[in-house]
Amino acid sequence: MREVSFNERFADALRMSAGWDDSWIVKDSADVGLFVGERRHPDMLLTLPNSPPIVIECKFDDGSGDPVEDARKKLGLTVSDAVPEAVGSEIRRAVALYYPPGARQWGDQEVVTRFVDGGEQVRWKFLSGRGADDCALWPEQGWLTGSISNFADSIAKTAADAETIDLAAEGAARSILAAATSLNMVLGNHPGEKERISALMGSPDDIEIGLQVACLVWFDSMLILNELGRRNPQFGNTKACRDEVGKIFAQKIKEEWGKVLAVNYDSVFRPAFDAFPQVLPPASYRDTFTILANAVDEAENYLLGDTASLAGGIFARVMDAGQRKNSAAFYTRSEVAEYLTYLTLPDQQEISDDWRSWRIADFACGTGTLLRAGYRRLKQFAAASQAPLDAYHRTMIEAGLCGVDVAPIAVHLTAAGIVSLRPEVDYNPTNIGLARIGATDGGNGGVFTGSVELLGEHETRLFTDNYDTQRGTEIENGQGISVLAAEDGSFDAVLMNPPYSRTRGGQKLFDLSGISCSGRLAAQKRVWRLAEGTCGDGKAGLASVFAAIGDRKLQDGKRMGLVLPLTCAAAGSWGKFRSMMAEGYSDLTVTSFARGVEGGRHSLSEDTSMGEVLVTARKSKFGREGTAYVSLDGLFSSDVEASEAARSVHRALSGAKPGDTGVLKVGGDRAGSWYVGLTSRVWGGAGAAGLLGLVPAAELLVEGTIRSVDDRVTARFPAAKLSDLFDVGPTHHSIGHNAGNQPIGAFTFHPIDPEKLYRNSPYTALWATEAESQTAVLTEPTHYGVKYADDEKVREQLDRKTDLFHKKNMRWTSNTALAVVSENKMLGGSEWAGIRPRPDDDRIGSNWESVRYAAAVWANSIFGFVSFWMQGQRQQQGRSRAQIHDICQLTIPDFRDQALLERARLVQAEHGNALFELELKPANQAHSDPNRRKLDLAAAVILGIDARNAEQTARYLAGQWTAEPSVASSRSR
Repeated sequence: MREVSFNERFADALRMSAGWDDSWIVKDSADVGLFVGERRHPDMLLTLPNSPPIVIECKFDDGSGDPVEDARKKLGLTVSDAVPEAVGSEIRRAVALYYPPGARQWGDQEVVTRFVDGGEQVRWKFLSGRGADDCALWPEQGWLTGSISNFADSIAKTAADAETIDLAAEGAARSILAAATSLNMVLGNHPGEKERISALMGSPDDIEIGLQVACLVWFDSMLILNELGRRNPQFGNTKACRDEVGKIFAQKIKEEWGKVLAVNYDSVFRPAFDAFPQVLPPASYRDTFTILANAVDEAENYLLGDTASLAGGIFARVMDAGQRKNSAAFYTRSEVAEYLTYLTLPDQQEISDDWRSWRIADFACGTGTLLRAGYRRLKQFAAASQAPLDAYHRTMIEAGLCGVDVAPIAVHLTAAGIVSLRPEVDYNPTNIGLARIGATDGGNGGVFTGSVELLGEHETRLFTDNYDTQRGTEIENGQGISVLAAEDGSFDAVLMNPPYSRTRGGQKLFDLSGISCSGRLAAQKRVWRLAEGTCGDGKAGLASVFAAIGDRKLQDGKRMGLVLPLTCAAAGSWGKFRSMMAEGYSDLTVTSFARGVEGGRHSLSEDTSMGEVLVTARKSKFGREGTAYVSLDGLFSSDVEASEAARSVHRALSGAKPGDTGVLKVGGDRAGSWYVGLTSRVWGGAGAAGLLGLVPAAELLVEGTIRSVDDRVTARFPAAKLSDLFDVGPTHHSIGHNAGNQPIGAFTFHPIDPEKLYRNSPYTALWATEAESQTAVLTEPTHYGVKYADDEKVREQLDRKTDLFHKKNMRWTSNTALAVVSENKMLGGSEWAGIRPRPDDDRIGSNWESVRYAAAVWANSIFGFVSFWMQGQRQQQGRSRAQIHDICQLTIPDFRDQALLERARLVQAEHGNALFELELKPANQAHSDPNRRKLDLAAAVILGIDARNAEQTARYLAGQWTAEPSVASSRSR
């Protein structure tokens, strides 16, 4: 078949697979010039709605031509008036595509059949720039491959990159804040109206925030009104509401919203309509609405396509950061949503065949970014199956998408984001709405907890606008109420970035505007009553409770995708969640960006400073075993990079088994690495970059196996849980308190002055870390105590004095010792947990000198560092944490083993305390510290490592470990 004819049939197949209108693909024409002043003809020119034009150049994969060179020549050309939808646009993006080998021999009708029904694969890459000499390729190496449906989905996501989306969000946010300032000035003498608007916007306690939210809702509603006007002539737009000098007639905007509400669209336009000011003539608000309309025009000029979501970026910039952080409400980046959604729904086999029954839920929907991405992913399946997309849209928005939140603005943005994807299709009430929270006047014991109620119920009432959080009464102004049916096991997929809030460090559960103190306390108590028996844990916070909701509502065999704090990987408080995953799920994949432990711009959510992970899994035990870790080399710069990375991950992990590892590639470009580890108590590979070397070695080390650089087993030793060998603690709350702090425990502690006799006090403690002076394993007390409690409590603490201590909060960048010993027994403290023989097991007690020696050498060697790093929390850069409970759970060498003890005695006889008196560099310099090397070699002897491999094995491990971003962002050599 001739290439021109093949291109025409391929274009037909592309329309059918993607559900695109005929007019969106302009085919090659020898008679009409598609570019100004040029006779170069593209194979295809795409003019997708709200997107820049894209050229597609195609070739048979038989050496007959290079589509990259053809595509390169189209960059920089200007679209002529032969294409009214894109006239005057400059070509900045192009696609080079190869048809499958042998495609030239296909028959005319065979082309569509093979691509649409047969799943034939094509190869493509993207070009961007201003001309042939200013051109970037992605991927730089190799080609993307996939079905025609994958190809269409990939193209649709190229309209904007993350940087452009950020620019658009930044500009819109500035205008919204300016409009709110204008509104506040106009309403200066009308405090009652300010209070009314703020209450409608869910911020009765903060007028400034309430007015900002109102302006955000008005901006969003104008944006969707314009889109409706373009697709449905019965509706107007902001342009029609301007006067001769470009100012907005505010009353006309309200009238246009009223026209839309007469049809329906209540979930989007009702909040905007009801919040319209009711005092002063509409002309008073001309400047406010003109600022917003100008911002809408500016946002539309970015041509972001239908995949990019501005909502999260705008909301993060408009809303007061303090209010969002109080409730730990962070919002998912668009590109992260694409990645998580693709891994959660990698193919249509994950859901039922009938699109009419598809259900996807986000019980903490925020700005709706995840639901929007889920909708688009399912729409790709529907389009590929030739489903009618108008019917699909109506079904999904009315019944298929469940979005619940406790913030009115979140519900509005979620509904608006979904409606805007096909605004010409009307719909009935949705399953997107507000859930009650706080104390109310009646029903359910008078207390509601938002989505958490679903742990005890199969349905809940949703409100499409607002309700009075303190009285639980509906506001009678067109209030819409629906009932969400949420039977257990009734959803095909659950996607969530749940709130991370917990009652600690100034944060409180449900620390939201409009909720009374008593209502909040009552809701908090009810949460933990409802979460009893689930993976929800008070110390882990609300995120663990929402994971339990997702598990309860997900069908067997279906998938859940979560954005979670990195603490979920190792913290004891998240142990029930990890157990739930291990016992009831398969295909468990934990994705992280290793530099994400730095927080800020490296995090996966908008405007948070904590490390995060993406967790996907199937609710079934009949999938891939083990825990798959994916470490990304960098955050995604666009939605298309994110989804293509997810496709690569899915391909890499299909058929993988525990122990397998590899480089993650998109096309031929490296994007990260992956490793399938064993199912274990903690997810040690989460947040780590070293999935090709360090993490597999560390996983074996924790289990008692050490491999040499050439991957040969060089030692095996028995391992045991630390609490099986030792008594750990008590916590510093039982021991005492610093002078001047809240009185707790048995003692009041004061820092020791070396020149005073208190250093010989019987009530000494290793309370704090003093990085400058604690540079060796052998240490001295930092504080002395004065009895505070009664003699019985004092005796109880004195009975637990010891001379071996384990660090609870290890700062790899400044601390030198993970465990220390002392010449005399003393108490532990806030930074140090005491370690002593178990009173009921004399095997350790009778050999304490040798055990203590071996444990201290092990802990401060590279082997002990790596083992603790693998099992401890890595939430913050350069630090690993472990509470008393976590220290008890650590796996260490079983120092009851006779062979280990004998080797420890030999090392002790040779070196004595000299190893403990060495001055050490901070832990993150373990690779270059000669004194640390002496401890490493001593530990190697105790562990039984072959002497020929000890030096090389320790150095390799140290080099790998100190290169980890979670150990330090940089290191001294």
